[in-house]
Amino acid sequence: ADPAPTADATNGAGQGGKIAVVASFYPLAYAVQQVGGDKVEVTNLTKPGAEPHDLELTPQDVATVTEAKLAVYEKGFQPAVDKAIADQQVSAFDVATVADLSLRYTDAIGGSDHAEPAPGATDAGDHAGHDHETQAGTTDPHFWLDPIRYQKVAQAIATELGRIDPINKGAYYENATTFSKELTTLDGDFAAALRTCKSKKLVTSHAAFAYLADRFGLQQVAISGLSPGAEPDPARLAAIS
Repeated sequence: ADPAPTADATNGAGQGGKIAVVASFYPLAYAVQQVGGDKVEVTNLTKPGAEPHDLELTPQDVATVTEAKLAVYEKGFQPAVDKAIADQQVSAFDVATVADLSLRYTDAIGGSDHAEPAPGATDAGDHAGHDHETQAGTTDPHFWLDPIRYQKVAQAIATELGRIDPINKGAYYENATTFSKELTTLDGDFAAALRTCKSKKLVTSHAAFAYLADRFGLQQVAISGLSPGAEPDPARLAAIS
């Protein structure tokens, strides 16, 4: 049997003439699909069930990156993807250049704050925290948990797709507008549902929710910090309890 069709390395065309795009993890793949619609063929490099932070690429994954018309990733989030993009010198869009990464991690448990503004940030509020771990002070990459920050990246993806496929630029901008409206509605739904919470403390296994907490006035209390594989000590677990 003939092998399944793959992206064309010479022009980044996927099946059916669609633009072949690789995305490094699900939130980015989802945004590309929503914006690109039926004009793009999206491959998510992080398979279902895999830990995005610890992603390792197979030779086939690297080949997929090489053959794509565009790679969408967040620099610094997945070192293996950063290396593949740099080594293969493919056309890539780093969402960190447009995402509002204005929060940094703090592991405060009992305080009133859930995150600190990253150095130079101007619009993350006046939150402050206490750094107790080596991860503390690290810029938080999980922007997509805030619908409005996610919205900004989706709009930038539309601009990037329009750059590489100008014939369909209008469709990308229209799709981005529709997606942005959905995210605005989601933002409103979150705000309305959380407005009457008796407790503002959000206990999470992994410190991935600071942007959501910042957006809706919650306090994130993370068990394992920014690294999902970190093991908390008994004293920390007792303090969280």
